[in-house]
Amino acid sequence: MRNYFAYKTGLNQREFKQLLREGRLSLLIGLLFLTLCLGGGQMASRLDIPGAHIMETSLTIAGWVAMWHPMDVFLYGWWPLRRAGKVYRKLSAILVEVRYSAVPGEASKFLVDSGV
Repeated sequence: MRNYFAYKTGLNQREFKQLLREGRLSLLIGLLFLTLCLGGGQMASRLDIPGAHIMETSLTIAGWVAMWHPMDVFLYGWWPLRRAGKVYRKLSAILVEVRYSAVPGEASKFLVDSGV
């Protein structure tokens, strides 16, 4: 039991690191795209053509939508992984004792004592 939850703890830590790596890459891509969209929106607003304001607003919205995933990762995405990791760490430290029942009528039953 201990080894299994120690293994799960290691997997959880790797998954957490992967999530942060993905978040950083998404943030970089999102910021670059946001910068391009805001710049393109400013250029569109300077043009004296019909629909320039709609183009500026559309590019601004598109840029901020591109930031959704990085913000989701850094604000909310890591909580469940950290919570699960904490549980796995605690479970990997619990002493589990399996005892055979000494009662004759319950010969096929095992008792599990986690010491909790």
